[in-house]
Amino acid sequence: MSDQAQEKLLELLFRVLRPLVHLLIESGIGHREFAEVAKRAYVDVASKNYGIRGRDTNISRVAVMTGLTRKEVKRLRDESAGSESPAEVKQLPAGRVLQFWHTDEEFLDSEGSPLTLNFSDEEPSFYRLTRKYAGDIPAGALRTELKRAGAVAEDENGALKPLRREFRVLDPEAQFEWALGRTIYGAMANSKYNFFERKAQGSKKFALWPSRIVEAARVGRDDVAHVKEIVSKQSMDFCESLDDAMEPYSENSSSDASTMVRVAVVYFEDS
Repeated sequence: MSDQAQEKLLELLFRVLRPLVHLLIESGIGHREFAEVAKRAYVDVASKNYGIRGRDTNISRVAVMTGLTRKEVKRLRDESAGSESPAEVKQLPAGRVLQFWHTDEEFLDSEGSPLTLNFSDEEPSFYRLTRKYAGDIPAGALRTELKRAGAVAEDENGALKPLRREFRVLDPEAQFEWALGRTIYGAMANSKYNFFERKAQGSKKFALWPSRIVEAARVGRDDVAHVKEIVSKQSMDFCESLDDAMEPYSENSSSDASTMVRVAVVYFEDS
């Protein structure tokens, strides 16, 4: 692939990652955890898809293909051996502050409940709490983030009271899992299959996985709500009819081998 093509692909990747990173931040997952998962994915794909005679690719070749060191490749392969579980999620500074606000005796009252803390006027203070558990993160920035997440309340005197113990904005099972596990994963799986099948089959005809996009360019802002209403109604009708058509095949396989088939209809605005 030419340098120009790679640059264009990276620009598109940045565009794709922005909404994903928004979801990650809302779910309390930082860039280090994301980077660890990304490295693991690189090693997994390079190991399992580019080996010779059905064997895993050797560590040296994986290092060359991914840009990781041989030591890092070995570590990631060893950690993934026999397990498909995701990488361990480390706690963000905001999460650590909330945790120790509820457990460190310095910041608890006589009944073991977290104290309401002044920002920095007297000890114990929120400033002291952040210095102790948030490293070099400024106390003001941490206060802003905790307030944004609805994890603390600030009174008229600037004192801060924790509202919950866990730092999380979205419910992961209802929001994040749906976005990652179905819509985003589905789009990527569709593209991967169609690209590699076309490459493998060459000039032979084969059945691509369906992938369709309907666009309406330059929709006036006053008309967006109406367009969204049309899409909602017609996509619901389509999904219901598709569900009826697929139902006879669901859980009706005569063999032990079966697979999950999913179709996603996703509306979005690209301004």
